[in-house]
Amino acid sequence: MMIVEDGTGIADANSYVTLEEAETYFQTKGVGACHITESDLIAATEYIDLAYGDVYMGRLYSNEQGLLFPRTGFYDRNTRQVEEGTIPKELKRAVFYAAKLKSEGTDLITSKDRESNIKTITQGVSGAVSQSKTYFDRGQENTAFIGGVIYPIIGDFYDKVKV
Repeated sequence: MMIVEDGTGIADANSYVTLEEAETYFQTKGVGACHITESDLIAATEYIDLAYGDVYMGRLYSNEQGLLFPRTGFYDRNTRQVEEGTIPKELKRAVFYAAKLKSEGTDLITSKDRESNIKTITQGVSGAVSQSKTYFDRGQENTAFIGGVIYPIIGDFYDKVKV
């Protein structure tokens, strides 16, 4: 059963958008009939949080919330304040596109074994200190567009790994 996050930090939420929001979005864009299901939206939400959650700006709104949004207020890359307790339109659009890909047969997580999507990067100075970061590898060509959609509300991945 799909439980949609409304900005209040619902503990068992599993989607950022409703089916009606997704259908309306694609109709407005002139895409025509989309066959997105609630399962597609749940999978898309999980993918977006796994792929980009480590670089979302702001902090969790509540320790009890089930998803990684809502966040505390922060400024996006365009210096617009994102109101606390909201689900940004960029995040919703990313879920729409990921759900559409899922509905068309794309395996959002590239392997049946999710552990193969876990990668580590290490940066350091030769002969000195190094630092590693483990992350979820988003690296699919057909999902690259989603990174551009969500870009305004994420920080820089490589800024998270500094020496």
